[in-house]
Formats: sequence, C-alpha cells, structure tokens
Amino acid sequence: LPSVSFEEVEVSVSKKQEFFTVGLVVDGFIEADRSIEVILKSRDDTAIAGEDYDAVNTSIRFVPDPLNPILEFVGTLAPDDVFTEANKSFEVFMIASPGVYLSPNTVITVIILNDDPPLAMVNISFAETQLTVREGVGIVRFRLLKADDTSVPGGRGVVRVLFTTADGSAIGAPSGCGDYQPLKEVVAFDVTDTEQTVTTTITDNDVLESVESFTATIVALDGLFPVAVVVNATVTVNIVDDDIVVVGFDPALYTVNEGRRTLSMAVRLLFGATDVDFSIIVTSSDMDAIAGEDFEAVDTRLSFGAKMPVIQTVLITILDDNQIESIKMFHLQLRLEDGFSSDRIRFIADTAAVLIQDNDSELL
Repeated sequence: LPSVSFEEVEVSVSKKQEFFTVGLVVDGFIEADRSIEVILKSRDDTAIAGEDYDAVNTSIRFVPDPLNPILEFVGTLAPDDVFTEANKSFEVFMIASPGVYLSPNTVITVIILNDDPPLAMVNISFAETQLTVREGVGIVRFRLLKADDTSVPGGRGVVRVLFTTADGSAIGAPSGCGDYQPLKEVVAFDVTDTEQTVTTTITDNDVLESVESFTATIVALDGLFPVAVVVNATVTVNIVDDDIVVVGFDPALYTVNEGRRTLSMAVRLLFGATDVDFSIIVTSSDMDAIAGEDFEAVDTRLSFGAKMPVIQTVLITILDDNQIESIKMFHLQLRLEDGFSSDRIRFIADTAAVLIQDNDSELL
C-alpha cells in the first residue's frame, strides 16, 4: 500500500502572514492514474481556531506524481493584530481513507510566531481615590488623567475607557429620585488630551441624613492601540448632608389646673424630615413652683427618626395640695443628647413655661 506522511513534524509561520503551508509525502508503489485520499483536521493547543487560525477539516484527493511526491496543503491564519503575545501553536493531523497506509509521522505542529514590537501602554487613572461633596453643591466632578508612553514608537494615540458608577449606601436613580444620577459612559482621550472630566448630579433634598457613599470605576476597552492600562481604577464619593431639622415645644406656654393631676406637652419636629435617629433630653427647672411639692421633676428622653412620629409627648405629674396659693410656674428645657450635631439639629422654643393654677379655696 502507498503511505502518506507529513514532510516535517513542525513548521513555523509569522502571524503577519495570511497562510501556512504543510507538505504531505507519498511513498510506495501506486498504480497508474490511481488517486489517493486523506482527511486533514486541526486541534487547538495555545492557538484557538476562529481566533488565531481557520479550523482545518478537509478531504484531499490527488493522483501522486512520481517525479514530485510532495503535495502542499495551504491553510489560513487569522488577520494580524497589534498585541504583543507569546508564540502560539496548534496541530494538524491526518486520517487515511481505505487503501492508504499512514506512516508514523501523521501529526504536524504549526507554530504561530509573534513578531509584533512592544506595545505602548497608556496609563489612565482617577486623579483622586476619595471625593467628598456637600449635598447642596448638586454635582460631583471626576478627573481622569492620561500619561502617554513616549518610550515606544506609536505610544501616543486615542484611547477609551468605560466609566461606571455603583451604589453603596447612596442610591443612584434618574430624575432626582435617588441620591445621585447614575452614569455609564465611554470616555475618550485624544492624542493631545491629558485629562478628561466626568460630571454627575447629586440630589439635594430636605431630609436629614448620615454621610452616604457610592463608587465610580473605569476599565480599559479592548482592541485599542495604544493599550490603556488603568491605575487607581476606583474612586469613592462621600455625600455629606447639609440639611437641618428644627425641634421645639409646640406650644411653649401651658396653663394647668392643680387638680388636673397630669399635663401632656408636645415636642414637635417643626421643620425638615429625617432619616437619622436622634434623641432629645427634656428636663425641668424650678421657678416658684418646686419639684416634689408642686410637680414631679422631669428628666426624660424623646426619640426622633425615619420611623418615629414627628410629635413626641412629655407627660408631667402635677401635685395637688390643700393650700391656697397664687399661680406658680416652672420651666422645661430641651437639649440634644450627647453625640448628636447641634449644627444640623436646631431648636426653636427650646424652653416652655408651665403655669399651675391653684384649685383650693378658703373655708367659711
């Protein structure tokens, strides 16, 4: 039987070339005008079919020429790219049809040689890794910087990165429904650009809030030359609330009959809304009405917050006696519990006066 084998066990080709060629050698006696058929197939190694070369899966039928026993098969490589990478390889192997003997050399390795020069690397980075902005300012600006690689020919060119925001405790939503306007956009640097600015909107509301944050990231887009290398890829934005709430007695003057025994006083969130929990301390102070004789001393804590009523109540016990007295008065004061900011939680009518009317009369 005639035998067929590859001429070589390995062949190298530049990735800049469009084609690769392998030789098939026919040996042995062959009847005149008789054709031979072999099937060639490829299998990936580090080179991937469809990315680095066109997959081989073909049948070849030919009539050998005794004067030229070598047949060439030509395969196709993928278009050249500009990226510096390691050499890659794949294999081509043969399957014989009936009547053909395959010699041991039935597999050939095709090595695709990288011959691109070193690539230019352009550094893209955020100018800062932390940004702090007051809610009332309404916007935040992100500065992106570009540094060209001048050591490599062609190191200057247009590069692009994808800019994306992501929620943290601050929630992104369009049309002012959240804490900020979310963004996802491509930022392009021209040859002469060294800096670009991206701006998004901060929502200014009238709600007392804690510091909230979100992040922005940049990633290089693939397939560009020069290659963008991202440094300092993430920046955290802290939104500092500048809203206030106002708390006070409402009303700030009460009159109670001594015989009533209890008095309910209202402390109200007079202005603003809050997502922050905070506490108010209410204490009493004597005037001509004396704690323990005319009323029970007050030292109580009231809590306000997102899930709390905007009106809180202080209950005061009035002490009744059998003495004929003139109208007496004592005061109640409001103060913030320790640990809360007086810059953002303020008082109007932080002192209330309570007048106690006597209910006793002279015996006749």
